[in-house]
Parts: sequence; structure tokens; C-alpha cells
Amino acid sequence: LGQFTALLRLSCKYDFCVIRKDVLGHLSRLYPNFLDEYGDAAKEYDEVFGKLRSKCHLPLLKAAVEASVDDHFPSLYYAASRSSALPILNFFLESPSHHPTMRRLIGGQERLGKSVRAFMGSFIMLTEGCISQHMTQYKPAIFHGEEIAEVFGTHRLVELSAETLFSESFPHRTCDACRENIGEYIEEERNRIWGALPSFYGFNKTWDEIRTEFPT
Repeated sequence: LGQFTALLRLSCKYDFCVIRKDVLGHLSRLYPNFLDEYGDAAKEYDEVFGKLRSKCHLPLLKAAVEASVDDHFPSLYYAASRSSALPILNFFLESPSHHPTMRRLIGGQERLGKSVRAFMGSFIMLTEGCISQHMTQYKPAIFHGEEIAEVFGTHRLVELSAETLFSESFPHRTCDACRENIGEYIEEERNRIWGALPSFYGFNKTWDEIRTEFPT
């Protein structure tokens, strides 16, 4: 991890084009800018540079900021948002030059959380509507409010897919007739939230603009 972050800083500072291309290419494979690809990468790269992937988000974000390439990686900000506020503060607070990154990350984390909580509310309303109309015989046993909050509280859009929610987390919260329509809503909402990530973290650009401007 230390060698990679050093290469990232040096290749961008001194414009070592070949190294820079390789390093940014590797970083984009770890943190793709499409939701499905991000999910695949999160599964494939459970460990990065000999460390748990989750332990690398903040150091890689810091290096990307220092190399002035963080504006190409909203997905890296999103990944770093898995950390709670205290680890983020501890990581960035000692360096005043990184305070803007810290504020940007925590602000984006709050906006992401608000959006995911709204998503959770809609999921509860839709599935409770199905339960009350079509599954009344099961209603007392399948509303687990704390469990729902725990699942959605991760803010991990990969784990909030319709497939995961209905096959693993809450297999009994819809009838067969409602599952397809509610599943479509879930996927639309996941993609809407992913589409809003750049605005959550103050990028002032759309995903399409960020992808188009990615350095080569």
C-alpha cells in the first residue's frame, strides 16, 4: 500500500506518464465508476496490497488528494464513507491541509446516509403494503425493524440490491406477485443514489463528465 501511494503521488507530481497510467488504471479497477462494476470489484478485491480492502480506502483517498486525482474518483469517496466519523477525524485531523477532504468526506457521508434512509423508508412502506394486503397470515413474524435498519445502515449499495434483499436479508417480505415491481423500484433507487454520488461529495460534475475527463 505504501509503495502504491508513493507511486501515485510521484507519477502525478512529475508527470511520469507510463507509471501514472498504470497506477490510475489500477485504482480505477479497484474503484470503478459504474455501480455493477464497483460491486464486482468489491467482491473480487477483498484484500488489497495485502490488507483488508476496507483498511485501504482512507490511505488511498489521501494519496489521491495529494496527487490531485481525487476528482476522478467519487467511488473512492463513497468507499471511504464506510468509515464512521471518528476514524475519519482521526485520520485527517492532524494535517490541516487535509481538512477540506475531511469535511468533504463527512458531508458526503451525511448526504449519502440521508438518501439511503429515505430508500429504507420506501422499502418498508412498499413491503408492508404487500404484507398487509397479500400476506396477512405472516405479518406478526416478519417485520424486523431493527434488522432492516442494520441492513440499510451499512450504506453499501452493493448489498441493497433486490436480489440480495429478497434472497438473503428479507426473503419473506413480499409475495411473488409484488416482488418483481418492488424489485424494479429497488434497482431504480440504488442507481439513482449511485448517480447522485458526485453531487453528495461536492464534485459539481455528473458521472458522464467525470468518466469523459478521466486521464489517459
